[in-house]
Amino acid sequence: MAPSARAAKPADHWPEPVLRSFSHLNRKIYVPMQGPSDMGASGKLERWDRMAGLIRFLKDVDAGRA
Repeated sequence: MAPSARAAKPADHWPEPVLRSFSHLNRKIYVPMQGPSDMGASGKLERWDRMAGLIRFLKDVDAGRA
């Protein structure tokens, strides 16, 4: 396929503020937490489970305290 016939990359269509925000991404924090890919968690967040706290949060919301 000729280079001119290739589809544009998704980043070619992202707004400038989104592209600018990527320059501020702290990979020293992000990669250990999320892992090297957004396609699936493989870092510290992979097994992070807040379901037990969700019940308390829902009760607070229902009572108007959140």
